[in-house]
Amino acid sequence: MRRMAFLSLLMLLACERAQATDRTPPARLETNASCIGCHETEARQWASSLHNRSWTDASFAHAYDNEPSPFCWGCHAPESTADAQPRGAAARVGVTCVSCHVDPAAAGVRPAPDHPALVRRDASSTQACGRCHEFGFESNPSLSMQSTLSEHEGSPYAGESCASCHMKNDSHAFAITRDPQALAAALEADAEREGNTVRLHLRSRGVGHAFPTGDTFRALRVEVGREGGPVSAEARLHRTFALERARNGLG
Repeated sequence: MRRMAFLSLLMLLACERAQATDRTPPARLETNASCIGCHETEARQWASSLHNRSWTDASFAHAYDNEPSPFCWGCHAPESTADAQPRGAAARVGVTCVSCHVDPAAAGVRPAPDHPALVRRDASSTQACGRCHEFGFESNPSLSMQSTLSEHEGSPYAGESCASCHMKNDSHAFAITRDPQALAAALEADAEREGNTVRLHLRSRGVGHAFPTGDTFRALRVEVGREGGPVSAEARLHRTFALERARNGLG
């Protein structure tokens, strides 16, 4: 079954290449098909990841519908060109092998068995992740929309790479907090009762950045209730931005 699923993935990519338009960079997609053809385990893991669905994920699609900005294209559909909204094969593959591992200057090179000149050696480094996980607002680049890299550099885990948590055993499924096991490993919760009030304490553990991190769309939803009963309270924890009067009083 796994072999059949993998062959189906290859056939899908082949069909997408056959339907490619001038919007699709065929050389990079052909190189990507070569990666998938040799690295079957990584390809299966990636196929289940949010990197694969970076353009098609429902949460992103909802946010993009509200604010369809070209600002999003470079990270959510990096294999598309920059002159029109991403579509076709280059959008559907999302963040794929060549997005992280192949230098843009080597776009059409067919990999040799060890292809040392083709592969980026820093692909799993924290700085490489920061290319898409730290950036400013489109209207104000000096104000961080995502500051995950800076948060990591200021954490007790600054000496460890992002991959040490998110790619354990070199997995290309990329562990995230939508995964219940990853969430359970990253969060401690306990409660105490004071009369009719229950106080819930949440603490992150082993996390090298804010929790949750990312932009203002990312939130931790907390639901509280009796075991087996309905939810009696709910809260969302996330980053917020507010306008403040300038200190000089002029704006």
